[in-house]
Amino acid sequence: MIGNLFNIASGALSSSIGRDIILYKKFISNTTNGVGMLIPSYEDAIEIDGSFQAVSSSLYSQRGLDINKHYRMLYTNTEITAIDTNTSSDRLEFNGDVYQVLGGKEDWDTYNGWSGVLCVRL
Repeated sequence: MIGNLFNIASGALSSSIGRDIILYKKFISNTTNGVGMLIPSYEDAIEIDGSFQAVSSSLYSQRGLDINKHYRMLYTNTEITAIDTNTSSDRLEFNGDVYQVLGGKEDWDTYNGWSGVLCVRL
């Protein structure tokens, strides 16, 4: 086994061509406001290592994604929470845009130290 490929790749990027600046806000809980709407709360943003990549047009049709929205895949070794029943999901900031984690998790963590999640720009 080669080892943790994500850590090897992110180390190479940091030392050679730079890396993406990704801010991660972990979902804490929902609170109810005065009119009964659920408002999500998040921890303070922290910088994480990862690769934010475009989603191919074929994935739009395979997953039934809205072609009017902007999606990306985040590949990282940080544990990310996706949308689930009665909860919100974590949020990410990248290049001045805010993204919500939808899911579609590709979990390679046990094999080489990373996972991928589908995100949509808000």
